[in-house]
Amino acid sequence: MTRSVVSLAEAARELEKFTGNQLTHRIASIESGFRGRGGDECRFANQKEGINSVLFRSALSFKQAAGQINVVVHAVGILLSLPYILEQNESIQTLSLGAGNTGKGFDLETNLRVAEFKFIDLEGRGLSQRELSLQRLLPTCRGRYHAQA
Repeated sequence: MTRSVVSLAEAARELEKFTGNQLTHRIASIESGFRGRGGDECRFANQKEGINSVLFRSALSFKQAAGQINVVVHAVGILLSLPYILEQNESIQTLSLGAGNTGKGFDLETNLRVAEFKFIDLEGRGLSQRELSLQRLLPTCRGRYHAQA
């Protein structure tokens, strides 16, 4: 298979064509439709269903981009928060914007303190007890955060 670059916009269009509105139903339909088929029949069914190397490369493009999104969220989240958390006479000594273990001690070290940042979605299901406690605390923190802004 030759490797060609697929833009995320092109990849999104290809994936949207394949997934439709309900990916789970689409996959279940394909699974049942392939039962009992041989190689030639699978090749024909793949063509009919739009399953091809372009779709595969599109999915790989999104997978690669998704692997980098944590770094983007971490870096942008920290940078947006700096104007709100740094005090009047506080200055940055070291800054680590990469997500995960970057080899630096902390995400932020200033002349007054150190800080670690975690960006999580508390709206999802299956929250742990710690996340539920944090969710109850957030309205208080948000009030302080917006009051300083």
